[in-house]
Amino acid sequence: MKEFTKKGGITEAISVIEAMHDALVAEATALQIQFYKEAKELPNIKGLIKRLIRIKCNTSTSYSFQWVKMETTNDDHKLRNRSKEMRKGAGTHKYPSSTFNGLRPDFQALCRLFEIKLVHLRELYSDNRKLRKALIRLDSKTNAVANADVFG
Repeated sequence: MKEFTKKGGITEAISVIEAMHDALVAEATALQIQFYKEAKELPNIKGLIKRLIRIKCNTSTSYSFQWVKMETTNDDHKLRNRSKEMRKGAGTHKYPSSTFNGLRPDFQALCRLFEIKLVHLRELYSDNRKLRKALIRLDSKTNAVANADVFG
């Protein structure tokens, strides 16, 4: 076991997992930009787009890929655009189909298409974070065993 930790096997594995994490966040960002561009290109889309993809940084090592509902409000006689987080529910990577009800058919189809892509990214991201957590736990246990003074 000392050989594995001495060569940095677990540390290298964690580095690979972190690189995959960064790639997943970059891919989600690219999807966010692509969705906005494609939504703007739809015919008869004027002004505010009603649904957008938000990439939220929860902690330094945790992001979430969400849908937000855009609303125009009248605050102090000034029109402002506000985003409202749409809930998908705990323990699932997929938003309910009702999330996109009430939208124009072509825009609704675009949202559903991107949701399919986002579901896949959310699943990969979740697995990545679970694997990172398991490797860090393994690293600390391996270091504890390697540093244990068995003969006192």
